[in-house]
Amino acid sequence: MEGAFASDGPQPKSFIMEKQADIIKKLDKESLLPLLKVDADLFKKAEDKINVDLDILENLDTIPVDTFVPFVKKKENTVRFYPLFSSGSRRNDKVIGSIKRSGMNRVFIPKDQMDTLTDFFNQKTKQIMEDDSVDDSVKARFLYDNARLLLTQAFDEKNVKKGVKNAGDYVKMVTKFVKTSPDAATNLAAMLIIDYTLYTHCINVCLLAVSFGNFMGLEDNDLNHLSMGSLFHDIGKIRIQESVLKKPGPLDDEEWKLMRRHPAMGLEILGPVKEFSPQAVGIVYYHHENLDGSGYPSGVKEDQVPELAKIVKILDCYDALTARRWYKKAMVAFEAIKIIQKEMASHVSRAYLKQFVAFMGSLGE
Repeated sequence: MEGAFASDGPQPKSFIMEKQADIIKKLDKESLLPLLKVDADLFKKAEDKINVDLDILENLDTIPVDTFVPFVKKKENTVRFYPLFSSGSRRNDKVIGSIKRSGMNRVFIPKDQMDTLTDFFNQKTKQIMEDDSVDDSVKARFLYDNARLLLTQAFDEKNVKKGVKNAGDYVKMVTKFVKTSPDAATNLAAMLIIDYTLYTHCINVCLLAVSFGNFMGLEDNDLNHLSMGSLFHDIGKIRIQESVLKKPGPLDDEEWKLMRRHPAMGLEILGPVKEFSPQAVGIVYYHHENLDGSGYPSGVKEDQVPELAKIVKILDCYDALTARRWYKKAMVAFEAIKIIQKEMASHVSRAYLKQFVAFMGSLGE
């Protein structure tokens, strides 16, 4: 591809090694994507690529897909993708370290190779989870990174059905881990990322849900519904513009009306997916309802709100409060729980909140 958007296809490994050296030399000479000083629309033109977290590659000895880093020439408003790793090449920690020190934390891969990366990482995670010699903290990291790839794939409406299927397998792995490892909840809690993004928030809420649901003694079916619904609870937001989702200040009336539609949008997306249970769909649709009827999208109250949605309501609020966003610092767990107890008392289930406080106490929070 020539002109404003140039991209290199698969290349011989010797060429890749030369390019890796070039990349390290160029780090101080050209602008990288994470600097966010270039119009984001420029990168949206890269319809053949998708960005993933760089640290996911650190879990892999062999890189199963072609991997690129973008360099931007601001004066020309152009970007060129340089090959970082070719499919099948060994991980190079020196190169990854240099990229990370430059301030870059994401890389690009071809969209048509996303399934390859997701499937490869999923198999690697399964192997790790079955290996008794691997420390639980390592298992927790693999589970978290697996979810990041899974949602990168699933939060594209064209891939929702496959994403739901993969999520079902993923939830089974997490549930087994929580049920068989005494310290699983603590290790998963340590993985929760406080920098808010749509993906990290959904993963955080899901991992909290699996651990909390197990703490509550939920039956396996209910725990599965809770896990799936919490993982996808905010999927409706993929239909909302990033300018609204990432707005640093208060939303105006029109933006707030749009934001309040995301549970209904989630229902529209997941309702037709037969692999996604009605109980999980109920979580997606009702997780912003308040028990006093002041919530949205339907304004239902008390017993009209499904029990599993009441649980996710608390976890959703907790993670939102403890997340660091563009406009606020992260709260510590104790402060977040106090706010839920005092300012949201009429919105949430007191019984579930009491159990959640006990659960967080068991983690040492």
